[in-house]
Amino acid sequence: MLSNIYRDIDILRQSHIKKGEKIDALIRQVQGLNNKIASLSQQVEQELLNKQLSKLTKNQMIVIGSFLEFKQFIRLRLVNRQFRNLVQSCFPDLKITYQNKLNIVQQELNGLQENNALTIEQVQQRLNQLNKQQLHEVLAFARPPQLVFDVLSAAYILIVGHKSNQNIKFDEIKPKLKSQDSIQTLLNVRVENLNAYQMSVLESITHSVQQAQHISIATSYFLDFLLGIKELAQSPSFIRKQQIKRIQQNIKVLDKY
Repeated sequence: MLSNIYRDIDILRQSHIKKGEKIDALIRQVQGLNNKIASLSQQVEQELLNKQLSKLTKNQMIVIGSFLEFKQFIRLRLVNRQFRNLVQSCFPDLKITYQNKLNIVQQELNGLQENNALTIEQVQQRLNQLNKQQLHEVLAFARPPQLVFDVLSAAYILIVGHKSNQNIKFDEIKPKLKSQDSIQTLLNVRVENLNAYQMSVLESITHSVQQAQHISIATSYFLDFLLGIKELAQSPSFIRKQQIKRIQQNIKVLDKY
């Protein structure tokens, strides 16, 4: 009797294994079909794009090039041989367009009157008010309020310069902010040296200094500093300086062709 039960279990197990193999084989077939469909879809999209691009005139290409980074524009040569010639024929006129844009932005920068504009020294002073006791108090949180975590994690990212591979933990932030060298690194931050991720972190800050003051004085100093850096990054003069930098870079790359 017992032996019959074991035999039935074994038959049932083998049956499920075979069914499992069939299901796995079917899944592989579906995945393969999906890959083929995706590949075909990309080919169709590329063909449609090529047809649309082939209808563009030289003047339209120059307009497109004036809005793109030159490194992006140059990649359009890969569409086909005919398009390669069209792209290259735009280079002389595109350089003139770049130079005209550079002159316009430079004139705008020279014409700006920012007598009461915020300075980096004023922003630094906001954080220089922080003392060791205040810093130790805020870092003593085992589970900090969300506002405190948001502000200190933003400060941490400005110090380390990159995104962590995993979600940032407060235990990761605390030893970094305890270091006087790290605070000095934060004070030495310059808007023009921030990367795209650091800029996005600054732009995402929505808390107010008044909110922070109700929780932690140290947090309010950090937040006031971060908001100051954010304000500098959004100032008309800085935006135009960045535009000038990009245009000059485009001209530099274009001169190599």
